Amino acid sequence: MRKDRLVRDYFGTQLFITTSGHFSTPALLCAMQEIGTRSILFSIDYPYESIPNGCVWFDEHVPISPGDLVDIGRNNALRVFPRLAQEPHSLEEKQPHECGVGGLGLRKGAEGEVEYGLYNSHWSERTARR
Repeated sequence: MRKDRLVRDYFGTQLFITTSGHFSTPALLCAMQEIGTRSILFSIDYPYESIPNGCVWFDEHVPISPGDLVDIGRNNALRVFPRLAQEPHSLEEKQPHECGVGGLGLRKGAEGEVEYGLYNSHWSERTARR
């Protein structure tokens, strides 16, 4: 590490954190304030965490701007992993209006899809409703 740079200077270019492992809104907001949204990636520690409930938490219970939701949920990963823009993935950065807020949640009420209960702090209460 160079002497003229602080550790915080490396966030967003060389150091990144993820949401995996906790789904804690206060922790996410604190991280955003301290290191900025460009250093945070949405992720889920499957199979130890529920993918649908992680998406519900992120889309419906995190009080941040649509732009920050899309950056954390999609665009930051595309900046860190530029090969995702190449074949066979061909992913591109999006704006909030292009992917829905966050773009992670299931479409509630869509025929044939499972609707998941709201995120809560007790894993034992996170169950699918059919």
